Parts: sequence; structure tokens; C-alpha cells
Amino acid sequence: MKISDWIIVFILIIIPFVMITNIKKSNTRYLMDKNIQLDKILGSAVSDGAAKLYERGDSSRIVLNKENAIETFYFSLKNNLKYTTDEYQMKLLKTYTPAIIILEYDGCCLCSFEVNTDNNGEKHQAQIIRPKKYYMYETPDFICNFTISDTIIIYNKKTGERIVGKREDLIQESMPRFLESKIEFEALRYRVMTKVVETEMLKGINKHNLMAKNNSISYEFYLPTIDDEDWERTIESIGMIAFFQGMPLNIGDSVYNGYALAGAQIFKQEGYYLDYENGLSYYHRAGCTKLKNQELRYANPEECAKEGAFPCDICKP
Repeated sequence: MKISDWIIVFILIIIPFVMITNIKKSNTRYLMDKNIQLDKILGSAVSDGAAKLYERGDSSRIVLNKENAIETFYFSLKNNLKYTTDEYQMKLLKTYTPAIIILEYDGCCLCSFEVNTDNNGEKHQAQIIRPKKYYMYETPDFICNFTISDTIIIYNKKTGERIVGKREDLIQESMPRFLESKIEFEALRYRVMTKVVETEMLKGINKHNLMAKNNSISYEFYLPTIDDEDWERTIESIGMIAFFQGMPLNIGDSVYNGYALAGAQIFKQEGYYLDYENGLSYYHRAGCTKLKNQELRYANPEECAKEGAFPCDICKP
């Protein structure tokens, strides 16, 4: 073969190889940029939702509004993804969201799909907020409810007594031994709270997979690995976690999978709750035995006093 023939052969081999390599590099860069963009969009939506989780009502009253937080989350997500408000696109958006967790002071709530069958045998699905799961830990003698602060609620099985207080104030012979060590207390609190949240996450994702199967969606949603730093943030504040998975990225079978969490940091403090008894208003710590309604929340005793409320004589806020 002539040299010119070898040059042609070389060109025919090398040029396609270079083109394929450049396409792969371009696709890799596109996927990286797209994932970064979607991470920011998801993070922004969760932050927007968490910011609306608690609202200030008349005076300094703080009102829990989970529905508003979730609605705000989807509104932010829809706008930033340039989705329209038509029913199909909103349904698609929720299809990519297998679970949302609302983190409260003493427990968490799961928002996920529920598939029900009516009397005619037809299946219906809806995203609902499930009852709160408390951060509970049980021993042979006690049932303990942890919170995002060092306040704990303890129920004595033998005496029926319910006690609310900070760890250091409850150390005594008749109480659980883990209260004696701050390190042991914090380690147990971390394990209990993360286990409750993780269990609710998995429950929501499993229910979502059932919904997906009923709608002929082949993608399988899963619980991602959450790093320790994010878990610590999770149990330190009232807030929100959302998972977003299975969204096509338009290159092969690549999809976006991510999660984000945000805390309503302004409400990290313990908070006080206003309730009524015999026509008078009293303010309580969370978990007080006399507290029946936890909807009216205030940041401090001074704000409660401005509403004409008296301090409870049981929890002594």
C-alpha cells in the first residue's frame, strides 16, 4: 500500500474514535452540570417548603402548617423546572417524589402515595400526610420520647407517671440510667431519631414503588445513603427532607437521583404551647401532661404572656 493509502486508513480509524471520545466527554460534562443544577433546584424547593412549615399568626403565635410546606415545595420545584400547572405535569412531578418527611420537635411525619381500592374495584392514588411517628425508645420500665433538644418526655410504666424535663434535671436513682451521661444520652438520641426517620423514609419509598408498579412504571425507587453530617442536621432542627428520583436526563437511560433537607432554623429553639383550661389560657413546654393541643406555638414565655397566658404549674416553663 502507498503511504497515501495508509494515511486514509489512519484517518478513517482515528477520526471516529476521536469523535466518539469527544461525545462521551461532552455527555459526561452535561450530566455533571445537569445533576448540579437539579441539586440546586431540589435544595431550593426544600428550603422554600421548610420556611413555610411554621407560620406566625396573630401576635407572635406560631402555627404548624404541613400542607402549606408541601404545597410550597412543589410550587418551587415546578417553577424552577419550568413545568406547567396542567394535571399531567404535576402528576409527573409527584411521581418523581417517592417520599417527603416533615421533621417536628418530637417526631416526624411521612408524606407519600397511598393506593386504595373503592367498592367498584377501581384503584385510586393520592399523596397523603400520615400521622406523626414519635422518637420513642422503650425499656422494661420506661417509655422515652426524645426531642430535637435535650428535653425528654419519660413515662414510667410501673407508676403511670409522665415526666418532662431536661436531661440534667432528671438524673436520679429511679430514672433511666442513660440520663446520667450526656455522651450516652446524645448517642442514644441520635440512634433512636435516625432510626424512626429512616423507617418512615423506607415505608414511603416502598409504598411509592407499589404505586409505580400499578402505573406500569419500571423504575425502582430506593432509599439512598445519607451521610452522617446530613443525619446530624436532620435531628437538630425542625424541617423537611425530600427525595427526587427517576427523572430522565435525556442521555441514554441516565436519570437524576437526589435528596435534600432543610431546617426551619428560626424555630430550632424549644418553643412553648398555648392551651386553654376552664376559660383561662396557659402556656406549656412540649410534652406537658396537661397540654392537649400543640397547634398554638410561641418562641418564648414573654410572647405567651403577651397573649394573657399563665405559666403551667406542672411543667413550669
